Amino acid sequence: MDPTVRAQFASPDPEVRRSAIADLQGRADGSSVAFLVAALGDADWRVRKEAIRVTASFADRAAVIPALVAALGTPENVGLRNAAVEALTIVGTPAVAPLLGALPAMGADTRRFAIEALGEIGDPAATSALVEALADQEPNVRYAAGEALGRIGGEAAAQALLSVLTVSDDLLRLAALDGLNRMGAPVPISVVAPLAERKALRGAALTALGRCPSGEAVSILSSALKDRSPSTARAAATALGRLIGSSDDGAGEATSRLRALSSDEVSLLSDLARSGTEEERIAAVRLLGAAQHPEGLAALVEAAGDDSIVREVERALLVWGPAVLDALLVLLDRTSSRAAASLIPLLPALATGRDPTPIQRRLRTLLSTDEDGLAAAAADAVGRLQATGEIDGLMTALRRGGPRTIRASCRALLAIATRDRAAVRRAVAGTPLEGRGAEAVCEVLAAVAVPEDGATFRAALASEDARVRRAAIDALATLGGPDAAEAIPFALADEAPEVQATAARALGRIGGPRASDALLAALSATDARVRAAAARALADAKEPRAVPLLRERVRSEDGLVALAALEALAVLGDASLGSLLVEALGHADAEVVKQALRSIGALREPRAATRIALCLDHPSWDVRSTAATLLGALRDPESQAALTARLATEEDSLVTSAIAEALGRLEPGNQRHG
Repeated sequence: MDPTVRAQFASPDPEVRRSAIADLQGRADGSSVAFLVAALGDADWRVRKEAIRVTASFADRAAVIPALVAALGTPENVGLRNAAVEALTIVGTPAVAPLLGALPAMGADTRRFAIEALGEIGDPAATSALVEALADQEPNVRYAAGEALGRIGGEAAAQALLSVLTVSDDLLRLAALDGLNRMGAPVPISVVAPLAERKALRGAALTALGRCPSGEAVSILSSALKDRSPSTARAAATALGRLIGSSDDGAGEATSRLRALSSDEVSLLSDLARSGTEEERIAAVRLLGAAQHPEGLAALVEAAGDDSIVREVERALLVWGPAVLDALLVLLDRTSSRAAASLIPLLPALATGRDPTPIQRRLRTLLSTDEDGLAAAAADAVGRLQATGEIDGLMTALRRGGPRTIRASCRALLAIATRDRAAVRRAVAGTPLEGRGAEAVCEVLAAVAVPEDGATFRAALASEDARVRRAAIDALATLGGPDAAEAIPFALADEAPEVQATAARALGRIGGPRASDALLAALSATDARVRAAAARALADAKEPRAVPLLRERVRSEDGLVALAALEALAVLGDASLGSLLVEALGHADAEVVKQALRSIGALREPRAATRIALCLDHPSWDVRSTAATLLGALRDPESQAALTARLATEEDSLVTSAIAEALGRLEPGNQRHG
């Protein structure tokens, strides 16, 4: 190696040594490996981390694995041994066979590090050797084997770990319990219940009891909530929460015990719901909901401010039912806006069978708040109640609220309209379609419109707000009739391309000669979005005159237009679509190519498999994957050779997976024959 590089490795400056290691990226010669292993044992952690990272870049893993395995046997340098374990983990499966081959000749201490590496790699090929290591004479090796089997998982590992739960070695039993808990394997209640009585095993045994849906498990876990050890009580709560969340039987058994919780136990669960790990918080929320203790409600409400567990809070409160409603209404004023906004939509469900007046009164107040999230939540709740008496409040919120409130108020008014169309129409008819919320007003009016409202929508086409113009177009299309057929074509000349595209889509819904004439002209619009919308609209209108123009648009350089034209031609049933699809396989846009492939597959012409196979060599991975999937779906014997040939050279893992799945469908007995 260059003397300068050697000098860098010998430098007293860790940053110089780290940079020298970084320069080994991608190399695999003998001297590089020697320096790499030396760096794994460097006194500076930054150098060691860089060496671990560079390990993964070696093109020839066989050159570095033996050195890493040998490094496990250097008791004088624990940092090197730990770094070697981490590096072997990064190397992954190729390191498993060398580790297993070296294992019998290793000393006890070295075996422990090797077993740790096998567990971190997680390859099931190591399971048999690790099961044997559970009987090793060296205790630390046995414990490491138990932990490693838990990381690897699988039926054989679970059975081996279950078998050692009856030995007298508590540390080995703890490793086995931890492994079984890691993999989520069931443990017989008869085996794990006695272990919960042993102090050293109690926490791990309680966790395992969370996978034992039985009255005995519920009894043990409920009693353990009173344990003086906070960690034990937390483990019991987490396990019991998991139990009632995964088993109806477990939930039924637990209900009566949870209803009898003491204030201290409710306080423990409340603390967990507020500040535990995510798993602990979910469990605590479930238990508080089942316990239905008034002192636990505040913690439940606070927990609703966390997006990761809000759904659990909702379920807990729904289980609690209408009895929680009055207290919940009080707490909504004392909690965060985020939590309140999450829970307000629950109020209608909790009010079932009760007078909704108090809830509506509260929602009416919330509709006028300046906090967009709270007001929007209140509007959604009003919509679920279909509260006709709150229409005026919704209209005010729609005109004055923030973006979320406007949309929620619109949804609520539409929901109420299904119950009382006339009341909603009275509120929105004659309302100016300008200013804040005008787009939403237009949408609501469209849902309850009568023919004379056409004039209002036509006037809105002159609005300065493009969103209002788009809403007016959609409203006219919904209303239909002469007003729509006359006014919407003019919107194809709007200054905003998004308005033009909306007009094109609306004309496709309306149909008729005038609409089709306007859409045919729109195929030459300047903006690609408008041309694409016109293409799809012509398909909706079933306009046969569009076919030759659409064929030209397939050859367009713009993928958006070409894709829309292809889809439209498929809908219109172009008789000569097949040849055009083959031509489209050469389009520069991958999405166009994929659509062409799908259409070729759907046509199932005699040469479909041959044409699709052309794209197994496409530069885009998702095109190759689509081609492979379609070849498998065709189940044509000709597909197998093309897929097999591509599998030998394909480097993308997602594509190889698609090819393998396709070949599985082409196995003998699964193929179709012409």
